[in-house]
Amino acid sequence: MTINTVIIAICALAYPSVALSNQPYELETQISSLFEEAKQINKVSERIAFFSERLLSLPYQDSPLGEGSEGTYDKDPLYRFDAFDCTTFVETVLALSLSSKIEDFASQINQIRYRQGQISFVTRNHFTSLDWIPNNKKSGILKDITRSIAFSKNAKATIRKRSWYLKLHQAELAAFLALGIHIRPIKSSLPYIPLERILHPSGTGNGAIIKKIPHGSIINVVRPNWDLRKSIGTRINVSHQGLAIWKQGKLYFRHASSHQGKIIDSPFVEQFKKYAKNPSIKGLNILVTTKN
Repeated sequence: MTINTVIIAICALAYPSVALSNQPYELETQISSLFEEAKQINKVSERIAFFSERLLSLPYQDSPLGEGSEGTYDKDPLYRFDAFDCTTFVETVLALSLSSKIEDFASQINQIRYRQGQISFVTRNHFTSLDWIPNNKKSGILKDITRSIAFSKNAKATIRKRSWYLKLHQAELAAFLALGIHIRPIKSSLPYIPLERILHPSGTGNGAIIKKIPHGSIINVVRPNWDLRKSIGTRINVSHQGLAIWKQGKLYFRHASSHQGKIIDSPFVEQFKKYAKNPSIKGLNILVTTKN
């Protein structure tokens, strides 16, 4: 799920992994080693594949990032490498792939996670279709290629941040009310390719569309106007994020799975065939980086 504070964590499970240390010196050394290993990889899509592969099998954890020790409402670290939810996995991989050293990464992930890179709870890109996608398009990091791949529809939802703030932490109700009191409901829209156009009735997959999905692209699972008012106070349009990775001629969906409790590769067609059984999941939105 993309609203980090909403998902029920299934993990912190003891999966075998290549977990990186979060001790500052060890972490910097290990990440620097990864950058050294990737320095000959020039294409961003291949860097996305490289760095995301290094994170496979690491555990899923709900809402693992915040604004750091100086944060007012969420003191979780600004970045970490030992646990992820679906959005922080994508953000971390993007930041690594667009950087050449640890200092660049720290700046890049803030640009991806926050409006204009300004670190605060209220400027964090909480809602995928309302904040995360538009702000990363405006900053020139990402572009939406959904319409260029296939016939698309528009997912629309009225997102009520004020109601979301009020649902977020009852213990801090007054503080969040103060944050959200002037926020009016905002209409959000994004294009998506309907699942029925991606999947044949037989479930074998529409090869023409599948083949157009670029290696290293970002996949957003779209649920138009998904009604979560009882649980989080608003409707939303996107429920999950991951990466499209081509391996040996087959497309995979690489994502931090709450169901599996870790980062996994799922065969793309099989995964979206499962999604098609859920009546609220209608399609996917596709983004790529603006750099080659």
